[in-house]
Amino acid sequence: MNERGEVVGEVTLRAYQQNEIRSPFLYSRGVTTALGTLGGELGVAQSINNRGQVAGWSTDAQGRVRPFVYDDGV
Repeated sequence: MNERGEVVGEVTLRAYQQNEIRSPFLYSRGVTTALGTLGGELGVAQSINNRGQVAGWSTDAQGRVRPFVYDDGV
């Protein structure tokens, strides 16, 4: 959680007739946003700074773990 009260973490999503997907999320100003993965089935947002930049990791389509930074919607 940062000084603005924004929270990050992981949410479990289920898609019709597909495997379970765990996605990083950002909760800000009453809205929860699933950030998606880098093509894989797992991802976690681990930290957020006071500028709202989110850092974490996600798997890609080949199952490799990759770091990510989410900043201003990207």
